[in-house]
Amino acid sequence: LEKAFKRFKDRQDPAGFYPAWSGIVETYVYEWGDMAPLDRWIEEIGALQKSYPQFPSPRIEAKVTSAVFCALIYRRLDHPDMGYWHERVKEMIYNTNDIHLQFGLGSHLIIYYSWMIGGQDKAKFLADFLQQGLSKKADIAPLYQITWHSINGSILWMTNHFRESQGELTKGQNIAEKEGIHFWDFMLLANL
Repeated sequence: LEKAFKRFKDRQDPAGFYPAWSGIVETYVYEWGDMAPLDRWIEEIGALQKSYPQFPSPRIEAKVTSAVFCALIYRRLDHPDMGYWHERVKEMIYNTNDIHLQFGLGSHLIIYYSWMIGGQDKAKFLADFLQQGLSKKADIAPLYQITWHSINGSILWMTNHFRESQGELTKGQNIAEKEGIHFWDFMLLANL
């Protein structure tokens, strides 16, 4: 991905370098290990935004917004642009009908609220909002279902609803087992 990013950047192609940049950041988020390399990518996105402030498409904007927000919450909570990206994420969640975008952005916003700033009420409000969307749609991709059950189970655990939490986490584990998607298992098992 880094080679692709460099090539797209050398060509001055935001339709290529923005998605590549997002993909690089996502690898650190999903690996959930050493986040220190994100410092470089946080600086890089700042420079890119100065030179290319317009995103080529709404889909690319959503991908970059999610990746920037993740990079900041997992590495640089004190970043001066944190408030801006937080507001962008909220705006996208509440103003889209794309359930996958809502769940992708919403899962990280819930983590931000509940784990980073102690905003349990905000996390619960967002979780209830996402739950309403989930109940209306049957065709949610398995990864998003697993992520949702993990995040919702975590919120329930943090608010002393242990039995309900275990039920959510077990649902996520069952989907992971059925679909063969196991890279999120550590999140599902963290609160059991």
